[in-house]
Amino acid sequence: DSRLLLCPNTNAVLLNHCSSRTPELHPCDGSREPNADYRWANWDESTGDWLDKTIDDMESVYGTRGLSLEIFATRDIEVGEEVFLDYGASWELAWERHLHSLKSAHVQSNSTTMEWISAKVLNEE
Repeated sequence: DSRLLLCPNTNAVLLNHCSSRTPELHPCDGSREPNADYRWANWDESTGDWLDKTIDDMESVYGTRGLSLEIFATRDIEVGEEVFLDYGASWELAWERHLHSLKSAHVQSNSTTMEWISAKVLNEE
């Protein structure tokens, strides 16, 4: 258990997942594996300090940049090719559970299609 919440403030949140573990469910756009990964940034001199902090130390610091990650290519990426990360097996399991819960909700409502419904509409129902 932790009181630490990591909130990415980067365009990396726009990178999609693909997996060589389950390519039929999470394909990599013609490739057999992701073409990028992430690591703690070595260009940010404060990252090393942050990695040595305890949760309590981190909690006491407010208003400064914290840990920095960087996205890097694991192979040459062609012009126009989408950049993919592997979010990990735990994420895949959570995603499959999420999709199953959506399908269950549609079955309970006797819906025969998986149509997207906005949160606003659902809240009005």
